[in-house]
Formats: sequence, C-alpha cells, structure tokens
Amino acid sequence: MEYPPAPPFPQAHGQGESIVYRTAEGFEETIGVNHLGHFLLAQLLTPTLSKSPRARLVITASPVHDPSSGGGDVGARATLGDLAGMAAGPGFSMVDGGPYDPDKAYKDSKVPKPPKHYTPSVYIGYK
Repeated sequence: MEYPPAPPFPQAHGQGESIVYRTAEGFEETIGVNHLGHFLLAQLLTPTLSKSPRARLVITASPVHDPSSGGGDVGARATLGDLAGMAAGPGFSMVDGGPYDPDKAYKDSKVPKPPKHYTPSVYIGYK
C-alpha cells in the first residue's frame, strides 16, 4: 500500500539569529515548536491513546538545558524564571520576560517538562 509523503515537521530556527520568529499564534517560535507544540500534540493524541491500556507518549529533550552538558555551559544558562514572558501571553520574546537571546531561547525550550506541567490525561495508561 502506498502512502502520500508526510508533511515536514516544524523545526525551530537555528541558534544565533537575532530575529525573533513567531508562530502563527504569536509565540516566540523556538518555545512554540519545542515546548508548546509538544503539549498541543499530547493533548491532540490523548483521545486516541486513551483507547489503549498500554498507550505511551514519550517526549524527549536534549541535555543542552543542563549547565553540565557540552552545550549547556556555553553562553547564557537555561532558566524560565517566573515565566513572566509566558504570563504576558503571545508577543513575548523570552519565557522569563527578559530581552531576546537566541541561544538562551533554545536552551529554555529544551528544559525538561516535568509531569506537573501536564494534565493527568497525558499520562493515560501510565501506572
């Protein structure tokens, strides 16, 4: 059986660009693709995953957010601060509310997402 080609997955723009790219919703693109996109995908998959008692959704992140990793100790460190940027809604440049820094934006977008950031429905089937 033949399938049509899959559409390309969105990718965050490379580090080092001083331009703030935005998602269609107005969020800074790096956090939109690497963080908010994962959350949305999980929410959209939950109804289907909930139909299987063994369903799992695994989201991985690179270690660049960790200051002890190869890339984590270069430049600004990852920190989400008090989420002042996110609290302000679309149009923010950095999650912590600070000025745009492409290296930090990438690292911030890779901060692991602990379960408390997700609704329990994402963990359907997880015991």
